[in-house]
Amino acid sequence: MAEDDDFLAQLDAEIVEQIKSSGGGDPWALYLIRALWPYPSGAERQDTLKGIEAQCAKVGRKLRPTFEQTVQRTFNNHNSDRCGHAPKHPLFHCVGGIGSGVWALHHDNAKVWMAKNGYELA
Repeated sequence: MAEDDDFLAQLDAEIVEQIKSSGGGDPWALYLIRALWPYPSGAERQDTLKGIEAQCAKVGRKLRPTFEQTVQRTFNNHNSDRCGHAPKHPLFHCVGGIGSGVWALHHDNAKVWMAKNGYELA
């Protein structure tokens, strides 16, 4: 677990830095990765959204009224459960299938995505 804690601490710092800078990858995918990382069996959608809200508050990011739709779209775009449109290396999936309300992370793919987007992994 210490390795996961080190990774999450590093990811916290990277998210803060990315949000402060202009440009970079999709911060919503980063927020989702960070929110789902500690839950290998998945987390309820609403709990995940609350986790992302807390991350945004931590870095001083104000959320728009469309926040939930933005996060849902990001989840969908990187979701292995998309019928016929799944990305080659999906970051997320629905535990119990689409509509279950439980979201989970493909940890191995998330590590690759982080490295590909210039984030060092412990």
